[in-house]
Amino acid sequence: MKVFSFLIKEFFYGGHILTVGALAITIITGFLFYLDVSILQLLPIYFITQTIYYFDRYSGLKQDIKTNEKRSKHLKTYLHILPILITIYLVITILLVLRIDTIILKLTSLSIMFLGFLYGKYFKGLTKYIYGFKNFFVSIIWIYPVVYTLMLYSIQPFSYKAILFCIFIFIKSLIIQIYFDIKDLETDRNLKLKTIPILLGKQKTFLLLLILSILSNIPLVLGIILQDFPKYFISLVLLNLIEIFIFIKSKKRLEYYLVIVMSGMYLYLLLILLVGRFIYGI
Repeated sequence: MKVFSFLIKEFFYGGHILTVGALAITIITGFLFYLDVSILQLLPIYFITQTIYYFDRYSGLKQDIKTNEKRSKHLKTYLHILPILITIYLVITILLVLRIDTIILKLTSLSIMFLGFLYGKYFKGLTKYIYGFKNFFVSIIWIYPVVYTLMLYSIQPFSYKAILFCIFIFIKSLIIQIYFDIKDLETDRNLKLKTIPILLGKQKTFLLLLILSILSNIPLVLGIILQDFPKYFISLVLLNLIEIFIFIKSKKRLEYYLVIVMSGMYLYLLLILLVGRFIYGI
């Protein structure tokens, strides 16, 4: 029972739910471009993403205690082996990336990983000078699974179809990142970070998130109208209902379980799409 409890906490607190989200984006990209993405091809995405999250959790633990008490408490249970775990993940990641045939994709993958490492120490700090910088920075990074999948199959990542889907993922990522900053509002204010919630205030930030949630449907609908997206992709608009539910509940009181629910957004995309594919008989 203790092992099971630890694994559940690790999935949510150790960043794995977001790592699975990166895998979900990769699989959805495969659906969109009619590609058979194998488990072996998913491995670099998994290890790159999880290595970044382990490093971020470890390097930001002292600061994290103030806003993520439960997560910090869980990480402390294996803090002594976390550097070893990060090293193992890093070595495996590099070995997997070196197996990739395309040199550009190799360099892109390694660059994404090291940008992730530098985020907490350098890029996050730029938010002191540029409003919402860390939100836009992280949201752009989340486009990587799409680019990775396309480059892996030598598909043009700058096609109209690819750009529309990247815009969709970017907006969804922006919603998630801005929402996370509501939880960290007081801590970010003390660090003098110019986040969106600090700029707009809590209530107006929720209004912005609602607007972004609605706007995220535009690239989907446009892609379907132009017949670039399969018709069952329209099912992804259902994610708006989950987002609105979270916004309404959070306006009353932002409980940590809502943050965890929001962390699973990329995974919900895949689950909703699988249901859509089933309904359309695919």
